[in-house]
Amino acid sequence: MVDINTLKKINFVKDLPDEVLERIASVAQLETFHEEAILIRQDQNQHLIYMLVFGKIFLNCREASGRALTLDELGPGRTFGVSSLLDNSPSTYTAICAEDSQVITIASSDLQEVFESD
Repeated sequence: MVDINTLKKINFVKDLPDEVLERIASVAQLETFHEEAILIRQDQNQHLIYMLVFGKIFLNCREASGRALTLDELGPGRTFGVSSLLDNSPSTYTAICAEDSQVITIASSDLQEVFESD
């Protein structure tokens, strides 16, 4: 479970009513990942949503030619893996910790249940 004050730091959910944040908090986990930890791998199915509390995450992808690209650098308050709410398609990027990071993780199925019940 995550404290709702921590959720209020996340852009994706910060404006939701406290009752909804409490339901999200009940299905969320707060985890710490070390630098270079891979949270999402390109081309693998994704079932978690990630919300960055502190730290830095790089979103990278590899072109068909093999060349690696950095698509984005995420800081605190940002959310990634949201496409797992839409379908079960493989991830288009790899998410890797650029430094030690604290991340809220939520199973997309749990978050969908919260949103559908509201």
